[in-house]
Amino acid sequence: ELRRAAMANFAEHQMLQQYACSALTSMVEHIPSTQVSDEIVAECAAAAATSLSLVRGRTDSQTDRSSSCAAYLRREASRCISALCAYRPALGGWLFGKGLHETLSDALQSTARGVWDGKRDAEAEETMRLELLALSYVLGPQAAIVEALRCWGTSKPAVARAAADAVVDMVRRSQSVGGHQEPAQALQAAGCCAELLAAISAHADDDDLQSRLHLAVGFVSAPSAD
Repeated sequence: ELRRAAMANFAEHQMLQQYACSALTSMVEHIPSTQVSDEIVAECAAAAATSLSLVRGRTDSQTDRSSSCAAYLRREASRCISALCAYRPALGGWLFGKGLHETLSDALQSTARGVWDGKRDAEAEETMRLELLALSYVLGPQAAIVEALRCWGTSKPAVARAAADAVVDMVRRSQSVGGHQEPAQALQAAGCCAELLAAISAHADDDDLQSRLHLAVGFVSAPSAD
């Protein structure tokens, strides 16, 4: 309750929003879902998504402190939203209904545009992985991950790495909850393998990225256990 109130009462305080998102993520990971109402979960997710408006359109910069803080807020807000959506699977649809997918899409675009073509960036890759996961819960992985690969997968290896890791995380999470195959099937139907293979061809000299991309291809193309 205190964290939700703080996010509402200090909506313009960027650093407080970042720490509040991080705290909410930690709480979700340790509190059984049956102990938290749908209303509270939805309010927390909406607050985390709304906090992204503070840094809307701001690209990352290693030399600009305010830009660096923007990256941290995007990372923790996206981590919080993806954790809450995993906590309450129906939450993604609710966020979409509120139009908050646009804020999440803008966060991903800002981070992607902030990395150089042909360059790796570990911090940006982690941020984009979380942004892709959050957006996948709201729009579906076929819209979030496949579109990111189509836009930047061959030109920006950092995006390719983030997308590959997001694919593996999304499929693993779905399989751990009842062995569901929906994310893998949706990605496969949307042409994800073709986009991953295009990235593999474009970044042939990056051994680390090659292994990540091949792993993602395996998760998408693996036959259903049914």
